[in-house]
Amino acid sequence: CVSPKEVQQQQQAQQQAQQQATGTNATTTNVTTTTTTTPQQHIISQEVLLELCQSSTTLQDLALRAMRLDDETCQTIAEALITNSFLTSLDIRQNPSIGNVGYKAILGSLERNYDLWCSVMVDNDSFQAKFNALIELNQANRGDLVRSPTREKLATFLERLNGTGEDPTSLWYFLTIHDSILHPLVGFLKWKSERERRQVQAEEQERQQLQEQREEEEMEPKKRAAVIQEEQLDDGGNKRLKTVTTISTTSSS
Repeated sequence: CVSPKEVQQQQQAQQQAQQQATGTNATTTNVTTTTTTTPQQHIISQEVLLELCQSSTTLQDLALRAMRLDDETCQTIAEALITNSFLTSLDIRQNPSIGNVGYKAILGSLERNYDLWCSVMVDNDSFQAKFNALIELNQANRGDLVRSPTREKLATFLERLNGTGEDPTSLWYFLTIHDSILHPLVGFLKWKSERERRQVQAEEQERQQLQEQREEEEMEPKKRAAVIQEEQLDDGGNKRLKTVTTISTTSSS
């Protein structure tokens, strides 16, 4: 026989057990909800980004560091960079979702936009080197050369590239994206080599002539001294007079 007090205690114990079970389930649910991952949303929409890069004529520095960018966002930026001529700096570092596809998209647009001097900063060293080379090529006026290659433009282009430190990386990259310039470049380098060879040859001939002239000027006093000595050894008046005339003529000349 169970007393009413014991029944009440059992009911209270059951209620406590149910509450503990419910609390445990709630905690588990919360943990599960917390650990569930969902795709990160872009901080800036692609529509706004495209409009910003295409329409703004005052935007020069665009910093998009740690903005959850991905390859798709980079393709949107690349679309805008094809016609952009105002942007001077683009920073897309600290966006780990950007891969080779995104970098290639931006690089391809800059390769076609000869007039944009835009410094691009990325986390990939290989692509960073190409972005750096592109801005050097644009500063050397590669667009004018590609549109109508001439000997004079090639000379100016190479001189400007050499002025940046004579690093062949930029020139090599230039030829990989503009292979049509290879033949004119080879012809120009041959012409330049031949011109330099002839110039060196002419300078050498001029140097030899100056050397011969100096040697002749140094020998002239010795020739005159020999003539005077011969005159002193002669006793005949006619010979002495003839010798004196020769000396006088040589001196007057």
